[in-house]
Amino acid sequence: MIFDSYGLERKKVETLLESTDYVVRGFKYRTPQVGESNLGVAPHADASFITILNQKVEGLEVKLKNGDWCEVGASPSLFLVMAGDALT
Repeated sequence: MIFDSYGLERKKVETLLESTDYVVRGFKYRTPQVGESNLGVAPHADASFITILNQKVEGLEVKLKNGDWCEVGASPSLFLVMAGDALT
C-alpha cells in the first residue's frame, strides 16, 4: 500500500526490497535537564522506508520539500508515520 501510494514502479519496489536488510530499532530520548540544550537530536534524514514516532513532548520539527520547517504537535495518544529516504 505504501509503495502504491507513492506511485513507485513494481520493478523499483522489488529492487528496494531485495537490497534492504530489515531492522526495527527503538529509541527513547530523555528529557533535557535544566541548563541543557533542548536539542535532543540534530537535524537528520531517516534512510529507512518508514519511521513511526510516538511524540509525547513538544519540539519535533519536520523539514518540508520547500526547505521550511514545520512543527509537529505532541500527543501521547497518536503515532506519526513518515516516509523515509528509501521512498524518495
